[in-house]
Amino acid sequence: MCIRDRPWPAYHLFKMHKYTNLQPATDHISGAQSFSIMTSRGCPYRCTFCSQSIMPIKWRARSPENVLEEWRHLVRDLDALEIGVLDDSANIRVDRLNKLADMVIANQLNHVPWIFVNGIRANLASLELMKKLKQAGLKRTAFGVETGDEEIMASIDKRVDHETIRQAFKNAKAAGLETIGFFIIGLPGDTRATMQRTIEFACELDPLIANFSMMTPYPGTKVYEIVKRQGRMLVKDWEDYVFFDGKARYELGDLSAELMTEMWKKAYRQFYLRPHRILGTMTRKDFWLNYRRTFRVAWHTIFPRQEKTELRRQIEAEGRPARADDRQVLQRYTGWGGLPASFNLQAPDSAWAERARRLQELLPAEDYESARASVNNSHYTEVPVIEAIWQAVERFGFTGGRILEPAAGIGPVSYTHLPAHQTLLDLLCRLLLVKKKKTNTTTQNFYYAPHTHRL
Repeated sequence: MCIRDRPWPAYHLFKMHKYTNLQPATDHISGAQSFSIMTSRGCPYRCTFCSQSIMPIKWRARSPENVLEEWRHLVRDLDALEIGVLDDSANIRVDRLNKLADMVIANQLNHVPWIFVNGIRANLASLELMKKLKQAGLKRTAFGVETGDEEIMASIDKRVDHETIRQAFKNAKAAGLETIGFFIIGLPGDTRATMQRTIEFACELDPLIANFSMMTPYPGTKVYEIVKRQGRMLVKDWEDYVFFDGKARYELGDLSAELMTEMWKKAYRQFYLRPHRILGTMTRKDFWLNYRRTFRVAWHTIFPRQEKTELRRQIEAEGRPARADDRQVLQRYTGWGGLPASFNLQAPDSAWAERARRLQELLPAEDYESARASVNNSHYTEVPVIEAIWQAVERFGFTGGRILEPAAGIGPVSYTHLPAHQTLLDLLCRLLLVKKKKTNTTTQNFYYAPHTHRL
């Protein structure tokens, strides 16, 4: 059947209110008014990792007039609040996309925002095209970046270079569009160094959303054949091919599953935990409307519990204190509150070292050791995160007064890393002790009693 003759989806047969919107972690829109559309199928490019590469080299497109009919149906008949274009490569013919944009504008359908869910080709994303699409209602577009290493880029036959990708992101942002970048961790030939370059390139491009996925060798692709000949597949059934599931699917030479997983986790932490990213996220209205889901997804992605939990159980079973390498693992997944710094007698910051000394003198030796051991499993807010949070608070209009933060801990939030307003900051301080650890009244009073600090 010709792509132009296929009937439109029968949305009336579905309970659309039970579905999420297109990008629920970013936008707060009812699934009942979020719809998708395909204006073309296929891709003429042959990237070695892509499932499209096993299909015939053919790109089939609907005419702008044909697309417009369905677009009008979504907006006027179904009251769409957002539309997602699901094409693999919607901008292969730039003239077609330009004409569609003109028709959307002329028919006054551009008040409904739409996004390119799967992205467009960076080498065909001129500033003129981006401006026209923005005028037609485009809100966000994605680009497949894949890797930050030039040699790896050449090996996957992407047929685009980093400078072209940089320019595409610049064009989109100059047109007022939000951007998404797709990145792959663990391509054949990847090393710790090349994957780090991918992370750094993502930070340089700085899209609104950076999507890191571990390489999935789909059957029939060139990458799959390479792995079958030279490596080891880790997939056991078809469910293991879900590429956003956060686990390695193969090993090849020195590229181990452990290394891929480590760098994938690092990519999310290094990209999203930069101060300006935290500030930008916290000042988006949709973030707060979606915060429950967003925190849940982010927590399991950036701060996975399994590695930390297994190591903690091993340490407790062996009845020994955490070694230096253990501490690196345990503190790698720390989040809010907490306080390793208050027990660091060799802290480079003399103020922290002094507090650690005073704390050691205050508590009996047994209680001090119990408390010190617990911070390896507690939570710790890094200084850049605190600074970003405070910048957000100031942008919300706070200029001075009293704040009660029940879960702040007695870490950096309470002391020198907040601006010196002439106010009192009340903090209800607490320390999360290791489960089953016991402490006496002196320790309980010290850690759980409210403390007031003048800033």
